[in-house]
Amino acid sequence: MLFKPTNWKGWGYFTADDYGMHFPSSPSPSDKPEFLYVSWGKVENIEGEKLYGRVYGVSIELNISQREVEQHFSQVYKANKLLDFKQMRGEYFLIAYPNNAFQKLPVVVNRLLEIKAASI
Repeated sequence: MLFKPTNWKGWGYFTADDYGMHFPSSPSPSDKPEFLYVSWGKVENIEGEKLYGRVYGVSIELNISQREVEQHFSQVYKANKLLDFKQMRGEYFLIAYPNNAFQKLPVVVNRLLEIKAASI
């Protein structure tokens, strides 16, 4: 299943399947991205929550290395640092997308949890 911003035609934030999640390395649809595969065993909490103050969105905790963070989430890492959004929760790297990126946040969260639960 592909999850992408509602106003972008050719770019997805990530995909999810029976094996895990796949995150592209580039936010530009014109670049050919490499994908970071994260198995469901390395995906912890997926939830809707407040991000950046009053903005709601989906957050995903990933057990990945700092090298993987720098290679695949460098733009997110810089933006979150500027917004003073905490990148780590315990040993998990936190990736988050604001609600305006998805049409129905609860549907996205529930669908990801269903895919993860069916795969474990």
